[in-house]
Amino acid sequence: MKKLDFYNGNGVSRDVDYSKETRRHIGNNKLGLLIALSIGLVMDVIVAVTLGISTGHVKYFIAPIGLAIVDVLFLVDVVFINLKQKYTVGHRLAFVLLTVALVVVTAVIPTVDKEHRVMTFIAMLIFIGVQAVKTLLALFIYNIDKKSSFAAEDRVWSALLVAALAVMLAFYASWNFNVGVMGQYVKLGDEKCTLVYRLTEQGEYEVAGSFRDGNVIDVPETFDGKPVTALDCSFITSQIKKIKVTAPEFRFLNTEDASFSDELQVVVTKDNIDAIRSGLFNDLWVRDATSFVPSKAKTLFDSVVPGTLKPNESYYNVTCTDYFTSQTLGYFPTVFKTDGSVVTLADINPHISPEKKKLLEKTNVNDQNDLKYCYENNNRMILTKGEVSGNQFVMTMEKVFKYTIGRNASTFWGNDEMWMPQAADREKYAVASGVEDYYDHLPKRNGFSVTWSVVPYTDMGVKGTTVEVQDVRNLEILAGYLYNENGEFTMVETGFASFDLKPKWKILPPSVEFVAADEVTITYGQNTELSIHTSCLFPIKYSLINKSGNAIYVEEAPAGSWSCQMQNKLPSDSGKYYI
Repeated sequence: MKKLDFYNGNGVSRDVDYSKETRRHIGNNKLGLLIALSIGLVMDVIVAVTLGISTGHVKYFIAPIGLAIVDVLFLVDVVFINLKQKYTVGHRLAFVLLTVALVVVTAVIPTVDKEHRVMTFIAMLIFIGVQAVKTLLALFIYNIDKKSSFAAEDRVWSALLVAALAVMLAFYASWNFNVGVMGQYVKLGDEKCTLVYRLTEQGEYEVAGSFRDGNVIDVPETFDGKPVTALDCSFITSQIKKIKVTAPEFRFLNTEDASFSDELQVVVTKDNIDAIRSGLFNDLWVRDATSFVPSKAKTLFDSVVPGTLKPNESYYNVTCTDYFTSQTLGYFPTVFKTDGSVVTLADINPHISPEKKKLLEKTNVNDQNDLKYCYENNNRMILTKGEVSGNQFVMTMEKVFKYTIGRNASTFWGNDEMWMPQAADREKYAVASGVEDYYDHLPKRNGFSVTWSVVPYTDMGVKGTTVEVQDVRNLEILAGYLYNENGEFTMVETGFASFDLKPKWKILPPSVEFVAADEVTITYGQNTELSIHTSCLFPIKYSLINKSGNAIYVEEAPAGSWSCQMQNKLPSDSGKYYI
């Protein structure tokens, strides 16, 4: 027999001899239970690690850490307690209650929170099931190991239960590493973010946020069997480089609150690319203090690419350079090319509405008929350019303005018939880039300089402030209606669409060119002729001035060449004369 050290009720140690049978009754076979609890501990550590990596948020992995701590405490407790003592019931109960509470915090709360849904229902069931099986198997092994009579079949059952736990550990580890604790298929080392979902009143999910420092948002078609129909962009930063969307109908919300990266790609399928881009179309432009500027939705719009193309297939997103083009043309579907050729306006034409087909035909900014048609039928816009830039076909339009030559603004030189063009030519059309050419064709009057009163009118016919243009060759005055202070074309600040131009004439002084000398000195007995050439609209009065400054000869004659013969009759007539 072997002597065992034992404590009596008074805490005094004494040596007692026990028989083999006695030792069997008071001893514990803890190996199976220790192995089972160690397996459970490994499971909870795996959960804590994977949640920490996939979410990066203490809210979601603090409870799994708590589960691991409970496993450690119970494992240490088992090492030192006698399983057959009644007081161990409290230990087991505490283990079960703490496990249940922490499982609820870990799995149930992230699943039932409608505003911040993270875990799928299946993932919750698997997690709860694994924890329940782990706890129950540990309790079964506990009951086997504490039996007074530990037969061979008990050893077999204990071994089988431990093996079952090991199999479950392998399954759950594989699930965590490939699907993730939350069931979102975010693997360890993956670039994808763990997403936070919000359940709407319509019973659909929206992506409301993300965890983890990933740079890819991969939006599934469904979450927990319900469609995912929108992405709230307010949480997106420049860290996100790619957004994947496969849902046939999808919306991007709160785009102006996002900070999109210049490298962003929105990868969609070939089948849903137009549904997604057309959904962004109405939000492409926002109005600031002076003009319409590209919105952040336009960043998304221009970043959409199809992720499923056939070999040698190419695509072109049709985009617009400005607000006016966007509003006039409307949305164009993405053009796909399979023959390797580059997209042209001819590829766009089949997709345009019948009433706008002429927009692709009336594109000559130097043709008054094209300009007039676009002014009257195409929202005062004319297509000036369509060109390929990478995978984008960029369409550019210019606004068309109408200029009407009005009546003379001068009450003194009010002879309209002498300068005004025919009625058919009084209205002209021009784009901003062609205004200078238009000025070159404004009416002119021989012998007059002119300033123009520019009277602007809005689309609704509201008259603006009249501006005096001092130099018809200088575009700066009128440019105040066409360009902002940065030299960028805009009509938002004024909204003017047409202008009345009314001239104010001022007679020019005659130009004089002396054919002979401008003055001449003559002496007694000489005959001399003075000749000049003049240019003026009106008749000119010529005077021959003698040496004393008196006019000795006056004649009114049309502008042109004029000459005067002078004869000295007396010696006293000698001296200088001029016209």
